[in-house]
Amino acid sequence: MFARHCETHCFDAIFTKVLPCCRRSDKTLGVYSMFEVWYGRDGTKVLVRLATSADHTALVETLQRSAPDADPGSQVTIDDFDSFLSTPDMLVLWAESAEGALGMLVASMPTTCESYIHSIRVAPNARNKGIAAILFKVAARLCVRHQGAGSVGRWGVPGDNTTMLFWSDRHFSEKVSFTLYKASTAPSGDRVGVLPSGWSCRYGRGDDISSIMAHLRGERGDFAITSSGWGTARLVSLHSACALNVELLGRYISGEVFTHATPFIEGGLQHMCPPLLVFDGEGALVGLATMSVVLFAGARVLWLSYVDGSPCGLEVVLKVVRHEAAAAGCAAVCGYLPTLDLITTATNQDGYQKGAAEFFAYSWKNQDEI
Repeated sequence: MFARHCETHCFDAIFTKVLPCCRRSDKTLGVYSMFEVWYGRDGTKVLVRLATSADHTALVETLQRSAPDADPGSQVTIDDFDSFLSTPDMLVLWAESAEGALGMLVASMPTTCESYIHSIRVAPNARNKGIAAILFKVAARLCVRHQGAGSVGRWGVPGDNTTMLFWSDRHFSEKVSFTLYKASTAPSGDRVGVLPSGWSCRYGRGDDISSIMAHLRGERGDFAITSSGWGTARLVSLHSACALNVELLGRYISGEVFTHATPFIEGGLQHMCPPLLVFDGEGALVGLATMSVVLFAGARVLWLSYVDGSPCGLEVVLKVVRHEAAAAGCAAVCGYLPTLDLITTATNQDGYQKGAAEFFAYSWKNQDEI
């Protein structure tokens, strides 16, 4: 529906990129190519292809300061662009006409069944011509091609970006809100005195996955966020969001280290930690947190992705996280958590601070957008 003013004209194979199947699977996608001709709302002939490093000049001259999905001053720098091109699970789409660059879009595929759209840019002289809609439609079709008809698409919009919020609200019905939380690390990594009497905590193993998933599906326990109907989708990194599933849990448990597609993360690496599990005195799972460690602005930061648990367990796991951050040599804890009263209550403890930044995540079925 986003490209209703445009029509597909042809499909040729002239640009190629090798993609593993979302980087996590034994299956391979091999090499695929794409070059498409579309028409904008004003009749402009739009060529859509995969971006290459040869697009540096056009990026700087035309698109660098165009940021419809972020702060007006934000930029896709050459370093950003090159990191997107080199990241195995990212597709960088480029739109151009005979007159020059029109826009770009990046589609991340964090798991084998989900995609995350980001870094949308449209040249100032190409606004209101349907360029972003064309790129979106092409991205949705490529995701379905690689992930199947069940592919889920997502993107996130900062709360102060009223233009993109208005556009997204008109086009998507699935929307949730997240709030940025920051916390200082505990004085030490020692857990003594942190847990209630009889409680315990440890890092998850492969044989914990079925139990974790049963709790996330609401089949066991009383996980408060799951019970609220919020879902399990969270930001895994700055350019990737997806639901917590068996595949992603396996990556956390294996302690995967992957290249982070942004120069803000020094060294370009994000170290995933096995999920932190908290058990009550009867051995029941009452708290869960997934985390990773990144080097940001010269300091190690514990990125908190998914947290859940019983009302009491949620508060305890957030407390334990600060001690784990200290044990990992981190200077701070940071993460976007659901905008829910129960999160506000659970973080009403020493060390946590609710930020002003709000982030809205939208989701859709890619098959429906083709």
